[in-house]
Amino acid sequence: MFPCDPPHPIWLSGLSRAMLKETIGRRLFSGIDPDLIKVAVNAPSGEKSWDRLCRRDGGLKEYFSSGPESKKSLLPLVFLAAQGLERDLDTESSTYLRTAFLREERRIAAYRTISTSILTRIQRSGRECIVVGGSALAETLYDVPHARHSHDIHLLFRDVGERALVIGALIESRIGLASAGRVESSSGFGDGRTVRLSHDSGMTLHCHIGLYDSRFHDVEHGGLWARSTPAVIDGVETRRLSYTDMLVHVVANAGLTNHLPSHLWPCDAHYLCVREPRVDWDFILDVADAGNLSVPLYLGLGGLRNVLDSQVPESVVARLGELAARDRDFRDGEFLQLRRRRFWGPLRVVTGMPGRDRLDAIAHVVWPGNEYLKRVYGDNRGNPRISRIFGFLRGGLIRSLRKIGLLAPAK
Repeated sequence: MFPCDPPHPIWLSGLSRAMLKETIGRRLFSGIDPDLIKVAVNAPSGEKSWDRLCRRDGGLKEYFSSGPESKKSLLPLVFLAAQGLERDLDTESSTYLRTAFLREERRIAAYRTISTSILTRIQRSGRECIVVGGSALAETLYDVPHARHSHDIHLLFRDVGERALVIGALIESRIGLASAGRVESSSGFGDGRTVRLSHDSGMTLHCHIGLYDSRFHDVEHGGLWARSTPAVIDGVETRRLSYTDMLVHVVANAGLTNHLPSHLWPCDAHYLCVREPRVDWDFILDVADAGNLSVPLYLGLGGLRNVLDSQVPESVVARLGELAARDRDFRDGEFLQLRRRRFWGPLRVVTGMPGRDRLDAIAHVVWPGNEYLKRVYGDNRGNPRISRIFGFLRGGLIRSLRKIGLLAPAK
């Protein structure tokens, strides 16, 4: 498995190694098999990894049927790798991989049809957006784009007004889209940074005004647009992120998500490290510092360097470790996320901290300061601390009523 420990010794001013394992490490690497990733990206040691993969108990079909479901998203890439390595497979494994590849090919054809209709409608409206993830990564990084699994569509807009105009145009265009509501940020404030539109096919269009669900990590939004690159995606002229911004987003977003990331993020990140033009590592260090992203970037890029031999300079990993060591704001934000997901989580983690930090950490989890909540999460209510606690109690009451059947389940 990928290591959950940091690749270099580190003490993050109260954010202990136990804390890293509990949050970022678990979200980044849980269930991810490095041999599978090496095969999927044709890493230099891919042949040895392929041999180990084939020796797993039960064969390839049993291997992909067990463990995290997201492993299956790499089946088309594994099929192509098997062809490239010219390995003879048993009939069952060969049929299984080929069927998965053909199924993904048909599914991506339908996905691209929907994406093309959406991007065409936006282009005709005279508005601009940046395609994030999905097709933008597939068509930029992969030799066979339809082998890279893509699910939902994510678009980035300059501001709320621009997004509202585009959403109105998309709904009126009758291409199968309807409003699916606003997405709450990880802070739980639901600040409307993402609005979802559901398609008749079951696919979801995510309309963002920031790359991350908390404004805490936003850095020079205008500069990001200036660095973005014109691109033809799904047959339509639009824009994509620069390689450097892509790499930051792929790794940081995998570490910040509240659910386990897919097996695709190490593949995307590895290709971004080796493709031309090269990423700007100095700029990544600047963004990591300014956007409070040093911890997930340190763990993510360090893991890629250690396990996949990705072309991440050791000096960059070391510098990210130094930045992470003084990123107290990120530590506090992680505690609040743990507090929201599992009541005893942060209280259990503080046992790995020096005694002088324990009371401070517990106090921050139970009673975070108003100024901190306003600065980090943009909550401008009169007393966000009281509002947050009320929201937690209200959520607990609703869950309890649903559990005993006095309230209808959430849709």
